[in-house]
Amino acid sequence: EALQLVDKKDYSFMILDIRLPGQSGLSILRKVRAERPWMKAVIITAYPSEETTLEAKKLGAIDYLVKPVVPDELEKLVRETLESAAPEPTVTTIVRPRPKKVVKPVKIKKSVFMTKPKFRAFMEKLAKRTQIVGVKSKYGKYVYDVIDNVKDAILDYDVTVNAPTKFFLPAKEVLLQFKVGKAESAKTVIESRERVLLGVHPYDIKAIELLDEVYMASNLDPNYTARRNNTVIIGVDCLNPSPKSFAPSMGTNIADSGFDLFLTDIGTGYVVIIGTKKGSDLLSKYAETRQPTASEIGRQKEVRDQALAKYQLELTVPRERLPKILEESYEDPYWESRSKTCLSCGSCVMVCPTCYCFDVRDEMDMNL
Repeated sequence: EALQLVDKKDYSFMILDIRLPGQSGLSILRKVRAERPWMKAVIITAYPSEETTLEAKKLGAIDYLVKPVVPDELEKLVRETLESAAPEPTVTTIVRPRPKKVVKPVKIKKSVFMTKPKFRAFMEKLAKRTQIVGVKSKYGKYVYDVIDNVKDAILDYDVTVNAPTKFFLPAKEVLLQFKVGKAESAKTVIESRERVLLGVHPYDIKAIELLDEVYMASNLDPNYTARRNNTVIIGVDCLNPSPKSFAPSMGTNIADSGFDLFLTDIGTGYVVIIGTKKGSDLLSKYAETRQPTASEIGRQKEVRDQALAKYQLELTVPRERLPKILEESYEDPYWESRSKTCLSCGSCVMVCPTCYCFDVRDEMDMNL
């Protein structure tokens, strides 16, 4: 209930009555912190412990009050706690309410069915009006690239060398142009075009959603936002996963949001899940579809179960523990051993679907 309230209204402060030694209360605080990084909290607890209190403070808790607490005095205690809290060493800034997500899932996701010839005809119609980006075979590997001929697009693949996020975060782009000595001449440069991103696996869809949180939540990036808004995402189930994939352990083998349309190949055609109004409008305008039969819906579940059984690896720890493990391994000798072979080329940033590191440089023309 607390998480639902936080999601509906833009609160900046909360009071939590939780049991600190347990993890349930901290999990609430952790989720709230992920949704509203600026939110502050005062915790009321009967059994504080040093370890969990420190962890709570890392998650945005200003302080804790030990029970019993008289309800009539609660407001005074909270006010005194807030006033006594040390100011954070940060520059004051305006915190805007988080904008609504760009990709808006419909309340009830509807499924339709398309035969493979009709799906190809659908994509050929789209290709006449917009750029198609999909998966191609190149030197024995799979890569995301511009699709000049719909026949070249591959929907049944294991993993790609590069991530589809390269079309939202290019390796290099111009952000601002200006003339020396003329401040008023500075102008922003936003390059974006309409495109369809075809054949995206669930884990890459999840990665794009994470980038949405980085670039479209509290710090809106106009370049990323323009590209994101101009992109239609058509996802596809990964039915033949890589032997080195452990997507189910990360909860990324299935996507329930982040796409406009999502395909499951059931042999005779595709069961297509409609994720957004944008996706629904495209089907209405350019595609021939029909309602899937009960056997086709059953076949969809069957092929997904078969794909799940093909994964060979899994995590040995719960994925929720990974951030903590990484934090505690900051000084681990492993990183030094890896650094000895690092060339600082930046390739890892380019192929990782969730990396968002970047640098900004001024480049001057030689004739200035």
